[in-house]
Amino acid sequence: MAQGTDSRSARRSVVSRWVGDPDIGGAYSYLRPGGTSADRDALAVEVLARVWLAGEYTWSAGPGTLHGAWFSGERAAAAVLERHELQRIAVIGSGMAGIGAAHLLHGSGREAEIFESSARPFGRAATDRSVGGPIHSPDTHVTLDFANRPSETFDAVICATPLPPIKTRRIVFDPPIPDAIATSMNRIGCGPIAKVVTTFDEPFWAPHRSFSLTGPEPQPLEFFVDVSTVVGQATLCGFAVGEHAAAVEAMAEDERCFLVDRLLTDAGVRNFSSQGSDNTDDPDSERPVRFP
Repeated sequence: MAQGTDSRSARRSVVSRWVGDPDIGGAYSYLRPGGTSADRDALAVEVLARVWLAGEYTWSAGPGTLHGAWFSGERAAAAVLERHELQRIAVIGSGMAGIGAAHLLHGSGREAEIFESSARPFGRAATDRSVGGPIHSPDTHVTLDFANRPSETFDAVICATPLPPIKTRRIVFDPPIPDAIATSMNRIGCGPIAKVVTTFDEPFWAPHRSFSLTGPEPQPLEFFVDVSTVVGQATLCGFAVGEHAAAVEAMAEDERCFLVDRLLTDAGVRNFSSQGSDNTDDPDSERPVRFP
């Protein structure tokens, strides 16, 4: 991989893949115009016979959080546990919501089978793209039609995927989700955000723990947070939003490294001394740096 030769050049870079993955479709949920927390609560019920939803977008007390996803999974599982006839449960998605649901079900003696599309669990509430056909929900059981394996029947289903694959009908419900539930779904969006984690030889931005890049035009990465203590070496996490999120996801690693180097150089961040940047107060700076 090509790298800059300067001692303050980026060394490695990884990026989240939330926006471009159709089984995820974005980062954290948000309320669209007209939406309220009541729309999240409307999804936290048995949306069809023997079918529940789980995910941070259904947890009005903490949307957009890992604990909100986990608690929503536990809530769906608790609703299943109230009904003794529901013994074999399918959990679609092995993100925090799905793991939370399966953990409680298994610990309570119910059979919980998790369906996951990616090669590893615990993604950003990763979904199961193998559910290519409908989820049939009669009154006595739930049948999953798969794209690449025979159908299976369960006593109940907890759909613990992000909201976008449901709204785009990558996961189909038969009968359809009621109009009132669908209306609440449409009032909740999923933000296009990508995280770019980049390592360096030294934390030249110290003592600042976070900073934003501002200017006449939005920058591909506008906000950076020092995550060195988490990673174990000098590391910044930059945030890209909107069309920039999809763009950085599509970049090769060396392209992202050079992008980060260019942004930090243009903003003067790579010239920081231990006391901070010499140009942060310069009103003529093209891309000034602002500190929270």
